[in-house]
Amino acid sequence: MFHGLRDSGHGPRALKVFFDGSLPGVVERGPVDGAADQILQMGFRGPGLKVRTYALIKNFEGQGMAMVPKRLEPGLVDRPFGVDDQTVEIIEESKDGRLHWNGVRPRGRCKRGGSSFPRPPGFVRRGCHMRAVLTMSLLASSPLLFGAPRPEVRKPDEVVVYRKTDQAELEVEIFRPRNWKPEDRRSAVVFFFGGGWVGGSTSQFYPQATRLASLGMVTYCADYRVQSRHKTSPFEAVEDAKAATRWIWRNAKDQGVSRDKIVAAGGSAGGHLAACCGLVAGYDEIRDGEPGFIPAAMVLFNPVIDTSRKGYGYGKLKQRYREISPVEHVHAAVAPTLVLVGSADTTTPPAGHKLFKARMDKRGRSCRLFVSEGQKHGFFNPRGDNSQYWTTMGIMEEFLHTEGLLTAPGN
Repeated sequence: MFHGLRDSGHGPRALKVFFDGSLPGVVERGPVDGAADQILQMGFRGPGLKVRTYALIKNFEGQGMAMVPKRLEPGLVDRPFGVDDQTVEIIEESKDGRLHWNGVRPRGRCKRGGSSFPRPPGFVRRGCHMRAVLTMSLLASSPLLFGAPRPEVRKPDEVVVYRKTDQAELEVEIFRPRNWKPEDRRSAVVFFFGGGWVGGSTSQFYPQATRLASLGMVTYCADYRVQSRHKTSPFEAVEDAKAATRWIWRNAKDQGVSRDKIVAAGGSAGGHLAACCGLVAGYDEIRDGEPGFIPAAMVLFNPVIDTSRKGYGYGKLKQRYREISPVEHVHAAVAPTLVLVGSADTTTPPAGHKLFKARMDKRGRSCRLFVSEGQKHGFFNPRGDNSQYWTTMGIMEEFLHTEGLLTAPGN
């Protein structure tokens, strides 16, 4: 998501952008919804065809529809574009509906490839390596106009056993920024997968972990005991989640992490575990002389927040449900929390999340609740056009930036 752009209030403004025929199948037409008063200058580099942010320019006038690339990962570039840049051309739609070619500075020599659009009379191609200018409309309720590219996913840089139990050795998978050093003191996020405390996989949050590592954070995907593999209950899962965050805290110096900047995050049952790390007392193996520890922030994707009959999990917890029901444990020191849920979620109903926010507000604690209209359980995962993934990641990045845990939100 492109942060820092604001609604100008002057109606829809955008450019049509055409990507050269040498990039077959990577363009998608999408309407511009809302208004924008800044333009984004972009370049396209091969062979991976990763989109690179080049510059932001204010006060551009234009209107129309954007042609946006699919499956291209946004990122940052710190140098001008070179000879490997892919061809882009820009067209503008006038009020009479005709398309006019905009003046764009050519860069380098032409490559092979042609346009699937008819060129206006008299148009002469002057060069193929060009800068692309794209106006982004960023109303909070709008889907991403960037084409919702497929998230980048990479393998962990290291896998470490953080806890040994009677049932299994539990591992945490570590994703590090490219310029990471052990002497760093970076922010960190630990993700817990969902699956109703019955199943699930650490790979669920590989996209989010990869993304935040690319933005400078050290990220972790932690395994924990589940019923299907270990014949255990949610109580053991809470113990494991607390052990994972405690392991990061204990090893922060070697991990290049600041002890004061460890974030707990997760989805569904994993969101419940992340919440328990910051809300529920006990279930923690504290060594002699160690202080108590709660995360610096929590990011909860449609979490199990209420384990009563009105929420989720009562059948597994029975009369002990209050012991690990996050909504029952809001206290005066809860860290800033972001909760993201779909309005049509029938697994973890939004009513519980609204109750949680109300109790956080009453305690004077920071809680941001984002409800995605019409979305069901698991909406934040990469799937379909990936728009909900990018929307929720943008909100998470902005939240972490606001809390001083991310130097700058991504694009």
